[in-house]
Amino acid sequence: MRSKLFVAFICVSLYFNCNTTVDFIPDADYRKDYEEYSKKSWQEVEILLSRPDRRFLIVGTVAIRDFEGTGTLKDYTKNIKKEMFEKKMDGVWISSNKVESVDDTIFTTMDTRGKTTHAYESERQIKIWKGYAFRYKK
Repeated sequence: MRSKLFVAFICVSLYFNCNTTVDFIPDADYRKDYEEYSKKSWQEVEILLSRPDRRFLIVGTVAIRDFEGTGTLKDYTKNIKKEMFEKKMDGVWISSNKVESVDDTIFTTMDTRGKTTHAYESERQIKIWKGYAFRYKK
């Protein structure tokens, strides 16, 4: 009974904890206290698939990882915009999209004799969008 609960707990925690992440890797000249920031809400932050038309300064790299491998960029737009608004970015220029395989995850439970009673194996592919966080030049 305990082993079934353990396997169920692992499966549920993997499902709910590993959906997507938005990672921001700042450049050396990134400043969080940016007084000239003019956006009033997270909805004003831009997500572009091509180079911005206006002059801009790249202040970091953004990586969006979809651990389920089933989502689209539109599914995560709200999270990306909120994250960039907190960092005082004008937008994100998405430059690449690829799918990477992840090493298998295997969980097993054993009885007192060392024999496997339950096993869980997970094969995953992760979608990764990479881009550049930018601020417009004044």
